Amino acid sequence: MKFFTAEIKAKFATRGELAHQAQQAYHRALLQIYGEKLQIIKGYYSERQECAMTFNEGYPPSKTDRTTVWKLEEKQTDVRMALEMYRDAIRGEAEQLVLCTNDSDMIPPIEMIKADRPELKIGIVVPREQDTSRVISSLASLGDWSLPYVSYEALRLALLPDKVPTRRKPILKPNHW
Repeated sequence: MKFFTAEIKAKFATRGELAHQAQQAYHRALLQIYGEKLQIIKGYYSERQECAMTFNEGYPPSKTDRTTVWKLEEKQTDVRMALEMYRDAIRGEAEQLVLCTNDSDMIPPIEMIKADRPELKIGIVVPREQDTSRVISSLASLGDWSLPYVSYEALRLALLPDKVPTRRKPILKPNHW
C-alpha cells in the first residue's frame, strides 16, 4: 500500500503545532499497524503571499480594494502518485490499483495505464459524502469499478484504534479528533 500526503505546516493549521504532531502520530500509527506493507510518500506545501480582492458586503467588487493573503499549494503529491501508479503497473508489481481521489489530474495516468496494461484492474473510490444524486466523475468512469462515495460505515470500520501499542509508549488518538 502507498499513502500519498504532504506534511502539515503548523503555522497555517487551525490547531498549529498540535495539528502537525497529530499528523505525525497518525503516520507512526499507520506504520505500526501495517509495517512494511505501507509506504508513506510525501510531497510538500509551497507557501507564498499574494494579493487578493476584498469584498465589502453591499458594494460591488473593486480591483483597487486588495489585501495580502497566504496561498498554500500541495506540491509533488499528484505527480508522485501518478508516477508510482504507472511504475507499479508497468513492472507488474500490482494485481489491482485502487485510487482514492476525485482529482481529474489523475485521468491521464489512468488512461496511459489502461493503454499499456489493459488487463490490470483499476478501482476508483471518490472521497465525498454520500449523495446518490451526484453524477460519478469522469475519473470514476475510467475504472473497472468505482464507488461513488465513501459510506459512513466504511469510514467507521477503517478508523484506527484510539490507542496503538508500540514497544515503547503507545500512540494515542489526539483529543481533538
